[in-house]
This record gives sequence, C-alpha cells and structure tokens, in this order.
Amino acid sequence: MNKVLKNKEFIVTLMRLISLTNIITLIFLPLMPRQSLSWICGATLSLLNVWLMSLKIEKNFYLSENKAKLTAYKDFNLRYVILIAGSILAVKYLNLNIIIFGVGLLSGQIWIFILYLIRFPKDSEEQE
Repeated sequence: MNKVLKNKEFIVTLMRLISLTNIITLIFLPLMPRQSLSWICGATLSLLNVWLMSLKIEKNFYLSENKAKLTAYKDFNLRYVILIAGSILAVKYLNLNIIIFGVGLLSGQIWIFILYLIRFPKDSEEQE
C-alpha cells in the first residue's frame, strides 16, 4: 500500500479519536465546566497541530531532502508559535485548569502511542 495513503488513514483515525474525546467531554460540560473546557481547548489545539502537521507531511513527501528539511524546520516553528500563542490566550482568558489543558494538548501524542501499542503486535506478526 502507498505510504501517503497509509499516512492519510492514520491521520484521519487520529483526528477522529481526538474529536471523539471532545464529544465525550461535552457530556460532562454542565457537571465540570472548567475541567471540560480545559480538555476541549487543549484537545482542539492538539487536533489543529495534527492537522497542520499532516498538511505539511503530505506536501514535503515529494520534495528533495534539503528542501524538505528546511520546510519542515520552518513549519515546525510556525506550528509551535501558533500552539504557544493559542495556549497563552486560552489559559489567560478562559481561566482553564492548566494540568487538564496540558494533557488535552498532548492527546494527539497519547493517541499515537496507544495506536502504536495496538498495532505493534500485528505489524511484527506480518513481518515474520
């Protein structure tokens, strides 16, 4: 299977899982508004990060190595400036729980790790 297609499927799965956690958190919004809003804001910024990263990966896939490195470096810095600015604004003006917001911000990485643990045994069996 084409690597670009596999990456797209993985990104779509990852974005669906992050969105699902936001939908589940909406149920708890009336019960725990500050904590729920903290998770939703963090996970939404994580979702934005994953989406921006996927756009750049797809674009850089066909570039030469040096051009891809330079573009990746620029895009990385731009993405993190957006994340830092969004985080500062969200925490300052929405009075969020910083711990829950931070875990929500890491939700993309957490789901990547979980998906890796789920798929790792299958991948190693296929290689044998």
